[in-house]
Amino acid sequence: MDENKRNEETLEEKEVIVVPKDEETTPVLDSKKEQESEENKEEEVALEMIDKPIFHQIDERRKKFVERYRKFKLTRNLVLFIALALITGGMIGFSFIPNFGIWIGIGLVFLVLLAVWLLNKFLIVKKAEADTHEYVVQTVKDFNTYSFDEKYYQELNIHEDMEISLEEFQAANIYKDLSNVSSRNVVTGKVFDHDFHSASLAGYVTREDEKGRKKSVPIFVGKYLSVNVDLKMDDLLLIYIKGKSDLVELPSFAKDMNVLSDNNTYTIYGKQEDKRAILNNRALSVLKKFKVNKYFLDLSISMQKNAIVFAIDYDDEVMNIPLFNNFTGHTLETMKEVGDLIGEFLKQILAQ
Repeated sequence: MDENKRNEETLEEKEVIVVPKDEETTPVLDSKKEQESEENKEEEVALEMIDKPIFHQIDERRKKFVERYRKFKLTRNLVLFIALALITGGMIGFSFIPNFGIWIGIGLVFLVLLAVWLLNKFLIVKKAEADTHEYVVQTVKDFNTYSFDEKYYQELNIHEDMEISLEEFQAANIYKDLSNVSSRNVVTGKVFDHDFHSASLAGYVTREDEKGRKKSVPIFVGKYLSVNVDLKMDDLLLIYIKGKSDLVELPSFAKDMNVLSDNNTYTIYGKQEDKRAILNNRALSVLKKFKVNKYFLDLSISMQKNAIVFAIDYDDEVMNIPLFNNFTGHTLETMKEVGDLIGEFLKQILAQ
């Protein structure tokens, strides 16, 4: 047995926890209660904002946007109320005019409705759309600047007109039978001098419901990150950071692959020779540091000769731009922690 393989097996053996028989009852229940208590404490802490300038900045921008949004709704409702009052009053007033009164009233209705439509389309709605776009762009920029730490990721650029194609997501060989993808907020850049691109992405499959009707069902919702590489491997190596949420499921490609390693944190699928060539002990130790929580649900890593793809499943709260709920920074902090670990993992892989 060579030294690298022995070190690798030793590392993974340390991940197995054996509970003595005389401790399998009450202590386990007590630890479960303690775990639930700790989770409740974490949820309470999550209500408080993490005291960092960028989080305060994002929340202040959010509050100002919500204030403008409410003024926009108030203005729109006020315009509609005035229009309704004019139409009602005009119809009543012109109804007393003989012969042509009804036609004058109809003309008034047409003019008022046209004025309301023009006012909404070219002034109120247009201004609101421009304001919303500016808010989203700036918030996405702050999210990317913080979550893609410059220690790992450089030359970041946001591309509003770019999308991830269905063919590209299929080529990652993570999920089978994908029928559609939707993506937004594409970011390009460099990670250890290798080109990468990332996006918010949802992948869908077609399934039948109880009544036999075909529906498009999301199988993945989160962040997609692809890195251009040149790895000395022949086949697909798939790593799954195990999720605990009912919202996630095992990558479907893994079901037909050999299990090379399995522990409480991750499972590695593929060929043993590829694992030995690509995953050193330092890379395995980084994998062990990934911890799923209420925001970070699971992670699939697809490693092939020309690309390493990360499909990071996040909770909806992470994926949505903050609006009416206070922004506390916990979702963005989670994204940064995952992004940093991915950076550390890539450092070990690409340094070989």
